[in-house]
Amino acid sequence: MTTQVHRWSSDSYEPQVALAAWKQYFSDHFHEIEMEFRQGVAPFRVRNEQHALGNLIVNFTEAGGGRVLRTRAHIAASRKRDFVLFQPRTGLARFRIDGAALTVGPGECVLVNTGEPYELECTIGTTAIALNLPGEWLKRWLPRAEICPSQFDQADSWNKALCALVSSLHPVSIEQVAFSGAALAESIATLIALAAGPEAQGGEPPLFDTLVGGLRASLHETDLSPAKVAERHHISTRTLYYAFASAGTTFREELMRLRLERAGELLSTPGLSEAPILEIATRCGFVDPSHFARRFRDHFGHSPLRFRRLNQGARCGNASSVRPSANVTRT
Repeated sequence: MTTQVHRWSSDSYEPQVALAAWKQYFSDHFHEIEMEFRQGVAPFRVRNEQHALGNLIVNFTEAGGGRVLRTRAHIAASRKRDFVLFQPRTGLARFRIDGAALTVGPGECVLVNTGEPYELECTIGTTAIALNLPGEWLKRWLPRAEICPSQFDQADSWNKALCALVSSLHPVSIEQVAFSGAALAESIATLIALAAGPEAQGGEPPLFDTLVGGLRASLHETDLSPAKVAERHHISTRTLYYAFASAGTTFREELMRLRLERAGELLSTPGLSEAPILEIATRCGFVDPSHFARRFRDHFGHSPLRFRRLNQGARCGNASSVRPSANVTRT
């Protein structure tokens, strides 16, 4: 998987303007803050490497000691209401959120709601990873994200799984992931929701979301039917049909959409660049190759082979990635 990478370093600026330049960069790319640098023997220094990962922006940061403050005035001046999942790699991070003081050590995570004031103070020589999560996107998994517990230590099993996944993220490991950045981003969001608990999750997910989740996990099965899926979820077929109709679609339309999107994802995966098109079709539950090719072209505007070549070109910087055609109706 190839990601968009942007690097920023205080080394590119004169010492007297480096702090102001970093503050401006931070405010432009994330959210407005006040920033203080603890004067000492070492000069102010920051390095940041940014990767786009689906809907997430992943930042790997090295910085000296300093203090970040987001006030209600900053919040009132901004319409963005995003979240940041922050994990120190070395050093300590001391937060003040909702009046509570939190000390976050290496390997632990804290979820910061940028729609509320917060204060962050880092010790000298801190390295960290910060994942910027769009608020509306995160709420697909966590409808009540604003009441999510701030700190995730490694005591609880889901907390531990979330912290471990974030710890595994490095510039090299992101590039080596053998599936799309969107899939990895969704895995992170799912673990945040599981670690947050039922209250922040907003209770049981809607039946439609549950059914779609079950379909995603079963796309390799060629004989999926409304009756079979309804039986697995212990509901009647009529209830299943009603759940899809209430979401403005049908069982067959949604199943076809999911199969085709999974095929597009697999055809965009570098590790599967040599896999036969027939194998991709089979993995997505298609029995007839010609039927697969026809539906794929209707959805994406290209044949599966052409789609793969265009996406390989995009990874090499020669073309834009291919998305479903704007002129194609929902399959």
